Amino acid sequence: MRFLYKIELFLFVFLYTGMVFIFMQLLKAEGFPTILLIWTSCVVVLCYFSSKNKIKQKKLRLFINICYRVIVAVGVISILFQLGAVQRSFAEAWLEAAKTGDAFGFFSFFVAELYAVLLIPFISEAIEHKWLSALCRFATIHMLFAGVIIDNQILLFCAFLPMIILAIVKKIWKPFVLPILCASIVSLLIAVGGIKTGKTITDVFQFDLINLMSIVAPDFPLMAYIPGYGSKVHFDSLQYSVSLSTQTLYTVRAVPLKAIYFASEKFSSWNGKNWNRFYSEDENNVEIYYAPETPTDLNNHRFLVATQLTVLNDFSSIVPCTLNTVAVQLPAEYKKARIEFDGSNVFSINPSLRRGNKILLYEPFLTQSSDSVFVENSENKTFEENIEPSLGVQNIDNNSIISSKILKLALSLGADIKTDEDRRSYIKNVLAYLKDGFIYSLETSQPKENEDPYEYFLFSSKKGFCSWYAGAFTLLMHAAKIPCRIVEGYRVVTDEIGYASISGMQAHAWPEVYIDGAWRLFESTAVYTSDDPFSYIQPKDKKTIKQLESALNATFPDSSVEESKSVVIDNVVFIFAISVAFVLISVFLLLWLLKRKSLEYQAKRIVKKYEKKGIQSPSKTGWLLWKNSVAQIAQTADEKKASIKALFVADKMMSKLYEQKN
Repeated sequence: MRFLYKIELFLFVFLYTGMVFIFMQLLKAEGFPTILLIWTSCVVVLCYFSSKNKIKQKKLRLFINICYRVIVAVGVISILFQLGAVQRSFAEAWLEAAKTGDAFGFFSFFVAELYAVLLIPFISEAIEHKWLSALCRFATIHMLFAGVIIDNQILLFCAFLPMIILAIVKKIWKPFVLPILCASIVSLLIAVGGIKTGKTITDVFQFDLINLMSIVAPDFPLMAYIPGYGSKVHFDSLQYSVSLSTQTLYTVRAVPLKAIYFASEKFSSWNGKNWNRFYSEDENNVEIYYAPETPTDLNNHRFLVATQLTVLNDFSSIVPCTLNTVAVQLPAEYKKARIEFDGSNVFSINPSLRRGNKILLYEPFLTQSSDSVFVENSENKTFEENIEPSLGVQNIDNNSIISSKILKLALSLGADIKTDEDRRSYIKNVLAYLKDGFIYSLETSQPKENEDPYEYFLFSSKKGFCSWYAGAFTLLMHAAKIPCRIVEGYRVVTDEIGYASISGMQAHAWPEVYIDGAWRLFESTAVYTSDDPFSYIQPKDKKTIKQLESALNATFPDSSVEESKSVVIDNVVFIFAISVAFVLISVFLLLWLLKRKSLEYQAKRIVKKYEKKGIQSPSKTGWLLWKNSVAQIAQTADEKKASIKALFVADKMMSKLYEQKN
């Protein structure tokens, strides 16, 4: 019999781990496959031996059962944490690739983890030899995954049929009806509460899981933002706290020691709640080439300099370009790709660029060789004059909703413009105002419910990150009727050999102003133009210091090796404390459950129950008389059913006392 158990156990381990392994291979998953396969093997072994007919010793079986539940709980909690941290943009990009059979990368591994967890009920039913239930669960899981991955609505609909059939055949409705009913009631309460108060559940219970993950695991791949996907970029929804990933998205080869601004999104006007995306049908100055084609004499620019971008992230649907980009070379396999411009030099590509793809951005030689690209706004720097004129300015939406207090500020800074010199002077005054008394931080306080957020930033908090500076600058430009738009993207500085890497730490926002017949880039965030950038940061703001050190390739003046070590130690202590707390809680639960299952604990509870019915404790009458008393008062069918366990416990206690005496 033991040999058959071993064979059966081996087959179940092989079945479960084999299915997960094949799933990972099909999706070209990259991550920690060995750990996942070890976890699946442990789940099968513990599930198998927690079955009633495999181990006769109750305490050992109970211990194995608890271990089984703990390891499953760890897997589920891990999935939930990853689900909370994953960027929606990453999920959308992966699904788009999966539909064409090109899924790969860490998100594929995350989907494999989810697949492994959802397979647990199937393997559990199979171990118990409940073949119909196991088959129905197997069919449901695979039709559900196939329907989502290949976007087939019929499969998604059919995925629920096996479980409905199982419920009809087995006549078990409670396991299905109760969760659905509870979820519906909770959802209804939340919806009604949200309608009455105007707040969502996330407004009431605020828990920034992404922020927590950025502390514990800043390089976690699922936290990468994929430009072009998802609906929550900074200006679609105002952010008061940001957590930036250190995962590398691109590498750059360009002119040495140069600050380069790569745009991925552009926004035109403020409607009081969020920023409207910029779009113009007239403005498109970028020409597309496909390798090995290269532009040689484009628009009379006889000398072009190329900046090379190499995609390191799994997907990228936005091609980040500089303001001066006049041509882009894409890989040859994208000749049939669909390209959409937003009216500027920002464009999206479908299907998305993949890891390893190389892009060449071509700019006129003069703009590449200049010391600045319209970003050096300190007093001893002047505006550059070598940008090509842009079309589409007549279509920009400058109808931003601006509060009266901000309009008064604009007038005090010189918004009553009559000449070009007045315009230049006003822009300098706005930049100077944003330097005076402002603090740069990735963590900002929120205004009151009905308070204008930019008014709060400009006059009250004076604290924020680049998005707030760029937004405030743009509103002040619109107050003076100067065409201005916000750009979201990345700012990098190349090293001595012209190399740089782009990660979330280089994410940035800046304004572009239409002045002197062309769009010109301005740096509104003081830390990027100041000779002493860290003077705008509070010394205890370690999160912001870390981001700025990465963005500027600089070191905070007061930082030292000891401080950096202390940060690492703090993180290690934090993780260790969580681990110890988890272990202690698990041990406590284990001991509590063991106590609940112990004979003495059960006897104590049952005796108390019958004391309320007038039966004296066995300590006074003895277990035999107590047993007879319980049997006598059991008259109805329910009472007789309840007394069975009491009589069983009494017999066990008498046997135990007899063994102790002998």
